[in-house]
This record gives sequence, C-alpha cells and structure tokens, in this order.
Amino acid sequence: MRDEQDRSAEPQGNPPDDMAGWSSGGGRPRGASRQENDDAIAFGRKFGLGCFTFVIGGFSGGMVAVLVGRIVDALRNAPGCEGLPVCNWYVYVGVGGLLGAFSLPVLVLKRLTRKR
Repeated sequence: MRDEQDRSAEPQGNPPDDMAGWSSGGGRPRGASRQENDDAIAFGRKFGLGCFTFVIGGFSGGMVAVLVGRIVDALRNAPGCEGLPVCNWYVYVGVGGLLGAFSLPVLVLKRLTRKR
C-alpha cells in the first residue's frame, strides 16, 4: 500500500519540453541546430572583437586627446611642465580614452553587422 502511494506521487509521463536545450531523455543537452551553432559562433566573434576594440580604442583615444591638449596649450601659450607634454594630461587621457573606448567598438560592430 505504501508503494502505491509513493508511485502515485511521482509525475507520470515525460518531463515538459519547455526546458531550452534539454531533451526529455536522460537529462543530456540535445544537439544544437546548425543555425543556433552559427549564431553562437557569430556572437562570440562579435563579443571578442568588441572587447579588443574597447581596449584599443581607449589607448588610441587617450593618445589623440593628449595631442589635442598639446595643440590647445600651444595655441594658448600655456607654460609647459618639465617632462610632460601637457600639465593636465590626465584630464585629456581620461576624456579621450572614454570616447575612444566606446566609439571604436560601436563603429566597428556597426560596420560588421551592416547588410550587404
């Protein structure tokens, strides 16, 4: 009698198929379709390229901003600091680095995802 109660409490039939990526047999993930696999690879490449261009954009934007600061100081006839291109270089590097770090990945990924 106890066994009958235990069996009646167990769910009958197969588990629901709404669990994405899992088949109903054995708890193993089902094989991804070719389209899903291609989409995952494309996302990984875009993500990696975005991270790479984020770093490169930050450095290049900071260097260009220091050049702009050097030109601005030359036009203003500002006194120079010994051993530094610009006395307040950190402001130029910060602003230029942020602009470059966000604009370069956006431009590259926008160009890559454009329809041909």
